[in-house]
Amino acid sequence: EEPLILIRHPGVKKIYNQGMTALIQKNHLQAIRVFENFTKRFPNNVDSDNAFYWIGRSYFELNELGKAELAFRKVLNLYEHRPTSQGYKTPDSIYMLGKLQYRKNLDQRGQYYLEEVIKRYPGSAAARNAKRELNK
Repeated sequence: EEPLILIRHPGVKKIYNQGMTALIQKNHLQAIRVFENFTKRFPNNVDSDNAFYWIGRSYFELNELGKAELAFRKVLNLYEHRPTSQGYKTPDSIYMLGKLQYRKNLDQRGQYYLEEVIKRYPGSAAARNAKRELNK
């Protein structure tokens, strides 16, 4: 399947920023509500892949691992794979899938994802974090 072509919708950054504010305040349920609404209304917005990533992070913080995994996989399945430096959440999503697998005591799968992010995005913060995790 082709990745969504992302466009900038005028005026919707305010909605996205409401989700970020909720995240900063550690109000994960509110962040999930805002970001899910955002991705339903604007699935092809330039911030939608980021919104799915933050949905995943919020579910991860709430220990709802199945929902977190679905959100991280949406980043990987629906959007282009580019580095975080270009505004994409691919490396971070792969890294979080690794952390998630470890939390589920699926260490081999966790290791696979961490090694994958190091291999595909060697200069990224996600790769540095993955190396740190693997050296624990």
